[in-house]
Amino acid sequence: MNRHEVIFHLPVPVPPEHPPERIRIPIARRRADGGLVQLVLSAMRGARRIKTYSLDVHATRDMASACTMRVCAGGLLVRQDEILLARRSEGRKFYPGVWDILGGHCEGGETPADTLVRELEEELGVKARAFEEIAVLGEPQLVEYGEAKYHVFLVTAWDGGEPRLLGAEHSELRWMKLDEALAVPLAHPEYGGLLRAVGRRGSARERDI
Repeated sequence: MNRHEVIFHLPVPVPPEHPPERIRIPIARRRADGGLVQLVLSAMRGARRIKTYSLDVHATRDMASACTMRVCAGGLLVRQDEILLARRSEGRKFYPGVWDILGGHCEGGETPADTLVRELEEELGVKARAFEEIAVLGEPQLVEYGEAKYHVFLVTAWDGGEPRLLGAEHSELRWMKLDEALAVPLAHPEYGGLLRAVGRRGSARERDI
């Protein structure tokens, strides 16, 4: 097998009368699936081996993805035949100026459900009492915004009265009929399908009453 080398300009432990040297890092062994790479560091002078490292490339890639993946949770509040949406402020980093459900990023060890409850309290001043997860959406603009998972919850009951905007993250809050909600610019291309599905569920409940 051919051996590949990467050159780094880094100092290595050498006698003080010698200046810092380059380090050559040959890739000594590579597993057939490309997953495990063993790196052998050696100083160019005398090819004296310093240290050997084993790196699981697949695990490292998965760890990096987990670290950069945004996980968010949002609530689609409904009452009778209306849906609550909010317009994102123009200064927002992600999707400024479009209409969105209410929610935000998972923090620390939060589950998406924990995040939903916290975000609705922070943004609307209400505490979700009855809700269920109805979808997990991916990030539609990977190049611009990176990977993300958006956990969407249908919220049908809450405490705290009428929802109202409490911060500057949104510029407008509005209850909308389904047709109106489908006519405004939405933050995610799959929201339309979700809104239609929620509308069908509401119609079915009304027929059962």
